[in-house]
Amino acid sequence: MTASLSRPEPGVLTSRESLVFHGITAAGTLQPRELFRFMEKTGPQWWLPASGLPRHEFWRRAGRTLVARHTTIRILADDCRASDPVLVEHVIRHGRRNRSLGRPPEYGFVDVLRVRRESDGAELSDLTVDSVWLELAAGAPQVATTPPAGLNCPVEELPEIEPPPRLGEPVDICEYRWTWRETDGNGHVSFPCYVERAENALADLNHPQVTRPVWQGWYRQESFADERMRLAVQRVGDGYVFGFAGADERRPRVTVRLDGLAGQPPAAGSAAAMRSR
Repeated sequence: MTASLSRPEPGVLTSRESLVFHGITAAGTLQPRELFRFMEKTGPQWWLPASGLPRHEFWRRAGRTLVARHTTIRILADDCRASDPVLVEHVIRHGRRNRSLGRPPEYGFVDVLRVRRESDGAELSDLTVDSVWLELAAGAPQVATTPPAGLNCPVEELPEIEPPPRLGEPVDICEYRWTWRETDGNGHVSFPCYVERAENALADLNHPQVTRPVWQGWYRQESFADERMRLAVQRVGDGYVFGFAGADERRPRVTVRLDGLAGQPPAAGSAAAMRSR
């Protein structure tokens, strides 16, 4: 029986799209980068009604920018097909977020995006991004401790972000260099590319993959095109933790966790060094 999608609730940004062949994996799941592509269709819809300005113009006038602190991607279905019509639903919340260690609260957003198939209403994947405002006027960017003026929206209490998992002794160490293909227009590496590097490392090391993974990422410092990187891979419980650091660094700039390996035996292996192709 075919289920029809109900009318989106007020405040939900929507976009009707069709899945494309290069946006689907060989396993029939949605590529993580497709979720970010969809968000670039829906996200800009929020800014003009809320601020009277396009997104980047508001940032410029406010002397601020937004950066991600934490991202979660859930892959929920493995029967995606090219040309399938889908409904993208996007909810944006702006507000105040408490921080640990006695630090003052920060201000930012929680974006939740869901992709549902039009034919049966099945949810294919979802994306959650926790972001924070940075002030640019004082030289080095600083976490903003007040909301920007000029936004016509509620200031909500946003959920705190759990701390990133800690890496112990890694199973394997991989080294590679970021390519320009893996960056945005400003040369910054985007989250789907961290996921792809993690997947490639597991494949090269003969570790098990999962069809419906849950990926989480925590950001401390950005990476740029042509930088040499050191990727630590550790098996933890039913998943993996990945630490992305500069080639001469030991503290990860970005920490990624993969869950969804329940019931699969851990892969045997000792510490190894390799270079990606």
